[in-house]
Amino acid sequence: MMLMEYMRDKALRYEGGLTKGGSPDEVSRLTFIGNEQSVRDHKLREYDVWYGGDGDELLNLYNKSNMIDYGLEPWYWKNARSYFWCVSSTEDDIKRTHSGQPRNIVDTLCGLVGVPRAALGALPRSKSSRQTDRLSEILDSCRFWDAYSKEQVPLTLVEGWGCWKVSWDLALSDHPFASYYPAQDVDFIYRAGKVSAIVFRDWYVGVDPTKRYLVTEFRCLVPRHDGSGRLARDLRIETQAWTAAGGGADSGDSIIIPADIREVPELAGTESEIVINDFRSLLAEPCVFWRDAKDRTMGGRSIFSNKIELFDDLDQELSQKSNTVRRSTPEELFDTDFLQRDPETNLPIMPKVYDRKYVSYAGGGDANGNQISRMPVQTTQPQLNISQYSESAIATLSHILSGLMSPATMGIGVAAQSTQESQREKEKVTVSTVNHIDCEEERILKDLFSDMLSCDDYLRTGAMGKGPYDVTVQFSDFSDKSFEDKEKSLGDALANGAISPEMYMKKMYGDSLSDDEWAQELDYLKKTHDPSKQQGEDPLSGLDGSQEGGKDEPGM
Repeated sequence: MMLMEYMRDKALRYEGGLTKGGSPDEVSRLTFIGNEQSVRDHKLREYDVWYGGDGDELLNLYNKSNMIDYGLEPWYWKNARSYFWCVSSTEDDIKRTHSGQPRNIVDTLCGLVGVPRAALGALPRSKSSRQTDRLSEILDSCRFWDAYSKEQVPLTLVEGWGCWKVSWDLALSDHPFASYYPAQDVDFIYRAGKVSAIVFRDWYVGVDPTKRYLVTEFRCLVPRHDGSGRLARDLRIETQAWTAAGGGADSGDSIIIPADIREVPELAGTESEIVINDFRSLLAEPCVFWRDAKDRTMGGRSIFSNKIELFDDLDQELSQKSNTVRRSTPEELFDTDFLQRDPETNLPIMPKVYDRKYVSYAGGGDANGNQISRMPVQTTQPQLNISQYSESAIATLSHILSGLMSPATMGIGVAAQSTQESQREKEKVTVSTVNHIDCEEERILKDLFSDMLSCDDYLRTGAMGKGPYDVTVQFSDFSDKSFEDKEKSLGDALANGAISPEMYMKKMYGDSLSDDEWAQELDYLKKTHDPSKQQGEDPLSGLDGSQEGGKDEPGM
């Protein structure tokens, strides 16, 4: 039996559900696919290699795919066989240039999303005055924000999905910790559109170093009726080791054989089954930014899912430009009679590539002393259109960014005279994408931190905490205006009585001031701001006690 087929059947048995067949549309889509799981795994490897940005890795991937993988699914990968990287892998004398744009796009989005502020309860006004609370202690103990910014956000964008798993190990820490599992190491089992069970996969070497074991951790919520007739749910965690018939476990769709978990030294004392009664969380949080409604084998949709062909085109154009530049290099033809000769072999000594110096004069002689009149060096250079490849590459990059990021975010088509307002207008697509990621991350992190606090309650008291926990997660505004723009617009609103001094301080300074600086600035603002002034009146008039152009004294 296949691994994921076994896990899905187990989840359905626990939940009391029925297995349903695929729709006719789903069956039709799989007509020319021999192994759906292998296609999914290949796509994940492809996404990861493109994100890695190493040209040698790309060439190795498509060389192997051309030789092996595409032959296993000849109909599905027919278009991929014509990729530039795939075709060029069969030739040697080609300089291949990788743009590096896939990683640039992901890293730029990660930088714009940023690291949020999180606390148990209300957030402090300033980062500098942040008080250490229980949640921050838990996150600091496991260096959570490093894994968040370096693993979870970029890999979820690249692969389409992943999952945080909450665990604890008193040998490592007094607090629970969260581990991020990338897409190839986790599978979701859905029911009614929601994740009802999760399967985590880890790889270990057994007592026999030649044997590798796949260890799965299956987490599922099992419904039951308690004595009072109330429907309760219990969290069930099952850990199992597996081997494959061929001697090594493969990915999620391999034929599996159960093994004794004690054969894995690191897991010798692990309980194979744990049940937490009356608990409604999987102690795991799926990370998905976009769901793929058509391809249900993928847990989520990667931002590379419809961009690989364009990435390949971009690299082809840059490689053509590089090879064209090489072919347009000036070609020099040397008359060997003018070259110095090796005294031992009497063969011409070829000139250096750089810093060549020649001295010639009319009626001069060659290396043998004979008088000749022809030119010692002839230089030719072909006239090739190199700019067309640069223009084509920029157009392709714009297509790649379509629907995901504004070209202006990557510095494309940004004029020097662009104003702040026009710049923000150009970046609307980026703002939309970043806001969507922020909303999804806020939900993910709130649920994850609540699970970590529940486990922390267990380590403190021996009973799982059931919440609710007042977790606050706040991202910064990506499309925030410049300080000068805010000063002008907010100053006018304050002078006209449209906003309060407190709101002015919040919008103007955010969390950049300490509590003492905030209080001092707010007190000054309240003293100098007179809310009784009428709209349109100069807020600075009358500060020195004089009134120009009053009723009793005409203006000069």
